[in-house]
Amino acid sequence: MITNFEEVTCDLTKEEYKLVPVLIAGLNARTKLNPILSEDIVMAINARRHEYGLKNKFNGARLRKLCNFIRSTGMIPLIASKNGYYVSKNQDEINDQIKSLEERAASIMASANGLRKFI
Repeated sequence: MITNFEEVTCDLTKEEYKLVPVLIAGLNARTKLNPILSEDIVMAINARRHEYGLKNKFNGARLRKLCNFIRSTGMIPLIASKNGYYVSKNQDEINDQIKSLEERAASIMASANGLRKFI
């Protein structure tokens, strides 16, 4: 869990674990030529929420948590761009995704280090 964001960054629930294969199946149908937006994924999951056994509405923060889980466990090479999510086996695209994640992590660390000046 991430401090100040505990509710949206808590560990995956049992229900969310059940969504992983559903999400992977849907994402595997997506390429750079036909990515899917996070809003569309959230809407699709919420439309079938009861079928998936979700008690609460699904949201973008939980989608990002699932995507992080999928990436960090090496399930599929999931790419995220301004155009949406898709799967790619292209080494350059995977390297660009890694670079993007590293750059975001560095930006967050820079913010944390800036705040340290106040303590």
